[in-house]
Amino acid sequence: MSYAKGAALGLNIPVVPISTLDLLTASFVASQSFEGRFMTLIPARKGESFGQMFLAQDGKVTVESEPVLVDYPTANKIAQDGVLLIGEGVVQFSEQLKSSVPTTKMIEGVVPSPVCLLRLGQQLLSSGGSFPSVSDIEPVYLKEFTVKSGIIRQ
Repeated sequence: MSYAKGAALGLNIPVVPISTLDLLTASFVASQSFEGRFMTLIPARKGESFGQMFLAQDGKVTVESEPVLVDYPTANKIAQDGVLLIGEGVVQFSEQLKSSVPTTKMIEGVVPSPVCLLRLGQQLLSSGGSFPSVSDIEPVYLKEFTVKSGIIRQ
């Protein structure tokens, strides 16, 4: 984010904000023939993932939820509902899910496609919408930061 903001300021161009979850979702849909509900997951800390629910139907993808923090119990419930789990955020749940929900559908190896990134950027640019100023763009954090101070004792 810092690099993009610095380059945009130096070149006097806008930053076209595209979320990682959107990019992975577009990359998955472009590479698979899939119909149904799926959750795209990216790793977070402490055994959790960030995820967002989507529906692929009739060649179109619609967003079904805002991005959320997903822990194992949540992933287990989603897997029990028959939802496909995709992305690297599945890795931390995969062994537990395979034993607790043997019918779990998951695809771990979804990688971001540069072609999809360009398409998403072009769609946003051609939509005619306005973008936030470079100084106002910030990453979206779904989890509060925890800062620990260390005390050095001698």
